[in-house]
Amino acid sequence: MVFIVHLIIDTIKAYPRPNIWTFIFDQLLHFISLYLVFLYIINDFSLKPLLNFVFKDRNLTILFSVLLVTLPVGIFISKVLDSFNKDLNLESLAYSGLVIGIVERLLTFELVMLNQYEAIGFLIASKSFWFGSKSEFGKKERDYILVGNLLSFSTAIIVGIITKMVLE
Repeated sequence: MVFIVHLIIDTIKAYPRPNIWTFIFDQLLHFISLYLVFLYIINDFSLKPLLNFVFKDRNLTILFSVLLVTLPVGIFISKVLDSFNKDLNLESLAYSGLVIGIVERLLTFELVMLNQYEAIGFLIASKSFWFGSKSEFGKKERDYILVGNLLSFSTAIIVGIITKMVLE
C-alpha cells in the first residue's frame, strides 16, 4: 500500500516541471502518507504519538536534526538554486558542492548545539577565502555560489536553534 501511494505521488510530481514548491509538496505528501500508515498501525489518529516518539528521546531529536541538515536540506537548496542555474556551467561543482554543503551544515549545526557561534564566523570566513580565490567564476557563478552558501549556513543555524529550543 505504501509503495502504491508513493508511486502515485511521484508520478503526479513528474508531470509539472519540478521546482521548489513541487518538491516541498511532494515531501509533505510522502510524510503525511507514512504518518497515516503509522497511525493506522498503532490505531491512534492524532499528532500525539509522533510528537512523543520524536521529541521524548533527546538522542532521537538530535539524530532527526542531523539527518535533516544533510540531504533533505541539500535537495531544498538545490531546488531554490535551480532558478539561478539556467545558463551556468557549474557541472564541476555539482558533487563537490553537495559534499561540502553537507559537511559545512553538519559543522554549523554542531557549533550551534555547542553555543560556539563565533566559530561559525570562522567557517564562513574560510569559505569566503576559498570563494575569493576562484577567479575562473563570473558574476553569475559567484552569485549562485554565494546564495547557496548563505542558504546552507542559514538552514543549519535555524535547525540547530530549533533543536536546542525543543530539547530545553
